[in-house]
Amino acid sequence: MKFTLPGRFLRTPIRVHWTFPAILVLLLLMIMDAPPAQRGHTALLAGSALAALVLHEMGHALAARAFHVKVGGVVLHFFGGLTQIDPGPMAGWKEIPVSAGGPVVNLLLGLFALVPVEPFHTFGRINILFGGLNLAPAWPLDGGRLLRAFLALRYPRALASLLSGLLGLVLCLALFFYGIFAWEPWALLAGPFLAFVGLKALQAEMEADLRARMRDGAWEEEEDEDEPSPPRGKRDALARRLSRFHGSLAEYLERNRKE
Repeated sequence: MKFTLPGRFLRTPIRVHWTFPAILVLLLLMIMDAPPAQRGHTALLAGSALAALVLHEMGHALAARAFHVKVGGVVLHFFGGLTQIDPGPMAGWKEIPVSAGGPVVNLLLGLFALVPVEPFHTFGRINILFGGLNLAPAWPLDGGRLLRAFLALRYPRALASLLSGLLGLVLCLALFFYGIFAWEPWALLAGPFLAFVGLKALQAEMEADLRARMRDGAWEEEEDEDEPSPPRGKRDALARRLSRFHGSLAEYLERNRKE
């Protein structure tokens, strides 16, 4: 369930996932729990983090529009945000600047850390931290998407997506076990959540890649001249079944291997 905020920010609609208010409540509790002398600084940290999050997603949206890639909007959730971008036109080298757009904005805003005056100094430090963490090579973070984009320049896109997704799952699993042994509740929640979001994003992009290949005729296999090709209706039905990934991942990868 998502709620769209009124108006647009930089021509981009912002939607709020039902989990996002929970992080606002937690931030408010952190501010109230801080010593009175530290509440102002804690509020500054919380506000800077929220601003860095929104500006990060705007960086992705603006980079996508610069390369004529459709942007559906930004969704804010408990663990951050997600820019809804059409993955089809982003295949190839375009994915590199679009994926880097968010961290680049954060790192540029990080220059405010050089200003020894609040709130600029704290805002800059938060942006440096946010941009640096997002460059970790773990799907669905931007570093994982950048890794996939560079791999896709050399290998089939499906294989590049799978390798990046597997690395992301390994790092999410490591984060989960860190939460268990160090008893860090945020890591216990973040590990499975990021893994779930990464798997859904990976599935959506592989489905989009599959539909694009079938639409462009890139999936036509070499056929025996004496054997007639299946009717159009049967091919469309096969495409629908594959696009839903009902037990078709092995066949999907096998077709990419043969190309």
